[in-house]
Amino acid sequence: MADIIILPDAAPRVSEIRDRERALDVLLPKFLGVLWRGESSPEGSPDQNDDRLRVGGCTVHLGRDFAIGGSAVSHGYAIHAYVRKPGADWTKVFSAHLGDRVFCDKSFKYWGGRCAILSWKRGSWEDHLCAERDEPRTFAHVQTAGLSRAKEAHLR
Repeated sequence: MADIIILPDAAPRVSEIRDRERALDVLLPKFLGVLWRGESSPEGSPDQNDDRLRVGGCTVHLGRDFAIGGSAVSHGYAIHAYVRKPGADWTKVFSAHLGDRVFCDKSFKYWGGRCAILSWKRGSWEDHLCAERDEPRTFAHVQTAGLSRAKEAHLR
């Protein structure tokens, strides 16, 4: 009988990483990778049968109760994540501006001077996002190709 070797997890869950910079180094490229498959956000008021989140230029729904989105803004991009508890409204759990260091000020103190955190509620949503199969993307790719394949999401 062969010995069974149990290997430790290669890395802690991103929700367990307490250093903001280290957590963002994992979270932001994955966030941008998932947004690449984003579609143009639905417009107009939802009807009774459509409770999709309606924010930003592009949105990706990861199940019924988790969505991420983003939009081009003056000198970069605004990105955000929302979760919804059963029977409740959507709650924003993450919001940030990403921009080129040339245009950013002191508030862009994360991710090498390219990220300003507006709000961040840590939680299992981070692990859910990182478990998606999408490849991580660099900020350089976002600058050249836009936030998503959805044309409207990255027009300036």
